Amino acid sequence: MNDFKCSRRGFMKAGTGAAVATTLVPGLISLSPSSAEAAVSPMNKWPGRVVVNYNNKHAATQTGGTAADKTILTKMVDDSIKMLTGETTVGAAWKAIFPATLNANSKIAIKINLLSSGVVPGHPYIVAAMVEGLMQMNFGTASSPVTLTRSNITIYDGNNSNAFSAKGYNATNFPGITLRPTDTLSSHGDGARGANYANTLYNAEFLINIPGIRGHSSYAGNATLGFKSHYGTYPTSYHDNITTPPYLRDINCLGPVFAKTVLTVGNAIYATNYGNGPSTNSNPDNYNRYAKTMDPSVVSTRVQCDTILMSTDPVAIEMQMHKIMSLNANPVRSYAVSNLPTYLKLSGGVAVGTETVYNIGTIDESQQNVGKIINEVAVGWTGQERLSPKSAIAVSSITVRPNPANPRTCFDYTFSHEHVGKPVHVEVFDSLGQCVFKEESVVAGIVNHFVWEGKDNSGQAAASGNYVVYIKAGKDQRKASFTLVR
Repeated sequence: MNDFKCSRRGFMKAGTGAAVATTLVPGLISLSPSSAEAAVSPMNKWPGRVVVNYNNKHAATQTGGTAADKTILTKMVDDSIKMLTGETTVGAAWKAIFPATLNANSKIAIKINLLSSGVVPGHPYIVAAMVEGLMQMNFGTASSPVTLTRSNITIYDGNNSNAFSAKGYNATNFPGITLRPTDTLSSHGDGARGANYANTLYNAEFLINIPGIRGHSSYAGNATLGFKSHYGTYPTSYHDNITTPPYLRDINCLGPVFAKTVLTVGNAIYATNYGNGPSTNSNPDNYNRYAKTMDPSVVSTRVQCDTILMSTDPVAIEMQMHKIMSLNANPVRSYAVSNLPTYLKLSGGVAVGTETVYNIGTIDESQQNVGKIINEVAVGWTGQERLSPKSAIAVSSITVRPNPANPRTCFDYTFSHEHVGKPVHVEVFDSLGQCVFKEESVVAGIVNHFVWEGKDNSGQAAASGNYVVYIKAGKDQRKASFTLVR
């Protein structure tokens, strides 16, 4: 095996669990910092639970699309909220994420993340579907329904008066909803670090955060995700590579953002990679490698992210968004907790030097409960697993999907924490016991993916038939049988 040429072709590490089981991976990471300044918010109903919904069956533009595109994106939102909550109807599912104090007169703020220039916004059809889902909540009876007042839902950003209408945030897509592209910041006495913050958030009882998956050129792990979305809630003077890291965690772990956030939705129909900041947003990056971990049949040389994520846990979903971006880094980035940005580790209860440690969510993937929906098909969760607080990852799982392979397939496999960053060997044998394919890469995290293109090591198409895959890291080995058809 040592004579393998070390390459990452085909190796994909993604944040969506391949198989959900009840055996806990032991000793993955110490999550016992010396001090924790905050605890999980009571608004975080399901710590560690994340839904990842991928669907490449639409062709939406970055700021809209056809009626068919809108139907598909709306279904993605509806299916995701139902999977997250375990409810069977859209209205009941949206109502389930809120505390009992929610009523027909409640005010809900929705923070979107736009740019004054460039594209790749939070897709308006995704946000519109969320709004219509909120309007399906019933505070009356079946015969006499009572719904929210539409104007009590406010979509806001810090200072994007031109971008709102240009990117689909207009009265046509959001009838009756309050659109606030330019908000004023005031001192309300409870801001993080005593700072002023948006009046919209102050006046709202609940907050939904809708970031996109975008890179950034200088800070925050070279990404602009859910935590940084609130630089449209707090002063722009924090928006630089010196003050950003500490303010990122403080803004999200203290004050009204922490106290009012009921849901984070990762809006990643389009995305840019690590390090690609606003200047590249009009040209989204190729997410072909990530797409193949979700749908191995993908053959396009340019595929968008085509994903939304949902969670009540701001740390867990931030980790999963970073993980999706990690798939497209070249080479693929490790997704061990030790490789996550400092702001996220500190927010998830992991001590880093002498910095203030918070503990507002679940950063350890072995403690997360990740469910997938791939092209409208639920993968990885049963009803009981979905409704449990946590569903730990099996220590020795491997799944082949699709099986039969035709001809591409994805090997979803797990290894415990001590193997992260170390070599992993993938070998595929035919029914005669001959090795037709072998490759070496590294274990990028707890949950890993390897996409096999159905070819041997000479690049020729492998024949139809029965195969066995062995995945080895150190003395640990995973084995699964599958069929290849053409």
